[in-house]
Amino acid sequence: MLQSGTCPKCNEVKLILIPGSTVSGDGDFIRIGATMLNHVPITRYVCADCGYSEEYVVDKDHRIRLMEQYDLIKQKSDSKS
Repeated sequence: MLQSGTCPKCNEVKLILIPGSTVSGDGDFIRIGATMLNHVPITRYVCADCGYSEEYVVDKDHRIRLMEQYDLIKQKSDSKS
């Protein structure tokens, strides 16, 4: 949705953007510290037709801060012989 501008479930182009916020009660965020300066906002895209939604941490600096705070998932390599 973020890149394509369409819903991956029903191909609708009318999407609702709900911006992320670091204010408690004003939106979703990931807490990485005790203060609001240490909250990472989560932006939502919602399909106006079917209601499908996706969430993103849009800001690259915020994603870097998350990588510093949390472990990355190690993907299995797809080895074919």
